[in-house]
Amino acid sequence: MKTMKHRLILPMQAKGNIGKSIEAAARACWLNQRGIPWQGFDLDGDNKTLSRLFPDQVKLLPLTGQADDLDELISVLRKTTAKPVTLVDPRAHLDGQLMKALSATHFFDIAGQQNIGITLMVFPFDDLDVMTNLDVVCQFCGKEVDYVIVRNPARAPKTRMFDG
Repeated sequence: MKTMKHRLILPMQAKGNIGKSIEAAARACWLNQRGIPWQGFDLDGDNKTLSRLFPDQVKLLPLTGQADDLDELISVLRKTTAKPVTLVDPRAHLDGQLMKALSATHFFDIAGQQNIGITLMVFPFDDLDVMTNLDVVCQFCGKEVDYVIVRNPARAPKTRMFDG
């Protein structure tokens, strides 16, 4: 088994208001409590949850979901080796741009060469659009990432579509 020197933790999902920022904040607390060095990027200029709670460790990069965001996303990916853990808190509907950035930089190949593990956070929801989006994201990432399934009963009380 290969030892990872760095870890990128990334929720990549179109749906908003499902708990991505709350999970990122909880994970940041967990990392701080254990003394694990980390950096964060808050890509949601409307809510600013992660950058507001952890101003010393998180850089606010308010993205809009437009094509010109690609350069900023590539910049975030390039900085993943600056600390052992990088948390990204994206706004809703950045999934397409994130996939473009990962593809444009050949990030999965680079991650393998530089011992960067990628954890993809997914939040299932009983909604056909959400599950279709998750399918697209998971097909894109394939076996290149580790998956964490987050069940958030406050936002998704039922996950029958995910459970089968």
